[in-house]
Amino acid sequence: MDIRKRLGVRLRELRTSADLTQEQLAERVGGGCAAMTISRYERGVLDPSLARLEQICQALGTDLDDLLSRVVDQRAPLPSAAVQDLVDHLSRLDPVKLRGARKVLKAYIEVVEGSKSGS
Repeated sequence: MDIRKRLGVRLRELRTSADLTQEQLAERVGGGCAAMTISRYERGVLDPSLARLEQICQALGTDLDDLLSRVVDQRAPLPSAAVQDLVDHLSRLDPVKLRGARKVLKAYIEVVEGSKSGS
């Protein structure tokens, strides 16, 4: 996947993780940004300027480093929205609850993987 497409995928990930529509993001970005423009960025058919990327990051509550580090490093897979949602929930837990959640998830994964190999 080329860098333009990866940038679009990452922008969509961040927008959906923020639970925003393209219209809502365009409004937050301001400066004449339209929902169609956001759509074109996400589809990889239009390259946003650096200034526009900074505005989008600010509207999404992130920074260019977070946005671009996953775009440039192809080895770092983009998490699905569901995985990102889970990570967001886990990051708000206190350490004791986080250890408990880790144990539950680990046990669940072991059961699921065991049932796949037993099929």
